[in-house]
Amino acid sequence: MTVTTTAVVATNCVIKLDNASGSPTDISGSSNRAEISLEHGVGEFRPFSTQWKSRVVVGKDVGVTLNVIYSTTADEALDILKDWFFGGDDSARTLTIQVPDGSPGSDQYQGEFVLMSAPIGLDSEADEVVMVSAELRSHGEVTLTPVGT
Repeated sequence: MTVTTTAVVATNCVIKLDNASGSPTDISGSSNRAEISLEHGVGEFRPFSTQWKSRVVVGKDVGVTLNVIYSTTADEALDILKDWFFGGDDSARTLTIQVPDGSPGSDQYQGEFVLMSAPIGLDSEADEVVMVSAELRSHGEVTLTPVGT
């Protein structure tokens, strides 16, 4: 097999999250990692007369972990997450992740998500910026479409 010539680097990914007013806000500049977990709910069964299990996909779920930089500027990633948690509106918000960038044809993962957790680790001994690792879970269908469609 020949070596691929289309490997993707994540440097220019675009991440957008709705702010409190429902406007998609680019949080790429205050984020440094996103992990998309594609999960199947799998039902197992083993009928009589066989020793081997069978499995069937019974559902889908998507989890996203966003690592965001603790910053003090309005409408950056952490400001939106704090407002989402403390602002009194716990409804789902649209999250869009474009890979490898926002140009036409790039992969676009998009759906409604709820905020599950956003631990803020503070360490006085650390020689680095404070990072927050937010856990989001899909609320309904998540789509994968090319940017520009």
